[in-house]
Amino acid sequence: MQVSKKNKGNKSKPSKNRSLIRKTFGSVIFICTLLSISVLIFSAYSDRFSPAEHSTVPAYFGFMFPLFVLINAFFLIYWIIRRKRQMLIPIVGFLIALPALNAYFPINFKKKVPPDAIKFMTYNVQHFDLYETRNGTQVNPIIQYILDQDADIVCLQEYAYLYKNGKAAIHPDFLKKYPYCNADDVINVNNYKYNGLACLSKYPIIEARRIPYISRSNGSALFKINVNGKIITVINNHLETNRITEHDKNQYSQAINTLEDKGVKKTVTTLAGIARKRLGIAFKIRANQANLVAKEINNTDGYIIACGDFNDTPVSYARYKIKGDKLRDAFADTGLGMSHTYNEHRFYFRIDHILYTPNLKTYNCRVDDKEKYSDHYPLICYFTFKE
Repeated sequence: MQVSKKNKGNKSKPSKNRSLIRKTFGSVIFICTLLSISVLIFSAYSDRFSPAEHSTVPAYFGFMFPLFVLINAFFLIYWIIRRKRQMLIPIVGFLIALPALNAYFPINFKKKVPPDAIKFMTYNVQHFDLYETRNGTQVNPIIQYILDQDADIVCLQEYAYLYKNGKAAIHPDFLKKYPYCNADDVINVNNYKYNGLACLSKYPIIEARRIPYISRSNGSALFKINVNGKIITVINNHLETNRITEHDKNQYSQAINTLEDKGVKKTVTTLAGIARKRLGIAFKIRANQANLVAKEINNTDGYIIACGDFNDTPVSYARYKIKGDKLRDAFADTGLGMSHTYNEHRFYFRIDHILYTPNLKTYNCRVDDKEKYSDHYPLICYFTFKE
């Protein structure tokens, strides 16, 4: 009998150890869940902090918002499988972060577009490769694409065009479809307006001017367009670039491609180095530019559309500040899924936006990613007047 008791005691010891390990592991996962959801919530509201006035740290958290969503989705799935009430922690966290989630991952379905709707497009055309034609006769495919889309109002960034007789030249094919065109330059490279802003319109442009802020290769321009007696103020933006060079982009691509070979640590180190060198400065400059654009919007009445290449994500100070309380986000309201407008070197982010006043109604905002003519995809939607 004594031997039997001894054996029984030996068997219970491993059982207690396993129980202790399970409890410890559960406690660690619980603490990680709390920390992770806290980071997610901070990231979701990080766009409230101006990088120009505060640290750039919140801007980095906003930039990584999709990653934090993915991590918390993992914890949610874990607790659901375990059938534990701790699943409520990530659920509550996702609810608190809902505005940012909707901005990034909206769920809307297509609606019938009224026949009188205005088709609107914003597109960073990457300078048309600085050529008007291909092989001497072929029309540049970006130009042909824009013509085929037949939008009523088109805002273009990085619009390169030639000078003729000391004046900016609009491509003649554009003039056939769009009788009202205005192009504004930013910098001149080899007699090309290299980084210009353009507005092509089927309706009269009654005013066009720059929003004054100093930048060598970026800018914002305001166009007032008379649409059948109603004035829409369109603000076309190309905010400060992220200063990421081709070398940085190649490093980024290689780091992602070789993640399994070099390991997570080396990959993270590479990405952190790129971010530290380039993004921080751009965050600060963009914040000041966004402040000036927001001021212009707040001083403008009536119908407003602010669009273009913000060079920043849906969870960013630039988008938050320009949107403010006055505008809404067309993609968040009528788009579907995460999507991305930048398409090179695996920088898959939606950095182009269309914002609008609620006295307009928007339909079916989408990224047209069928053809890759530029390093950006165009963003397209439809508008009607509510008032």
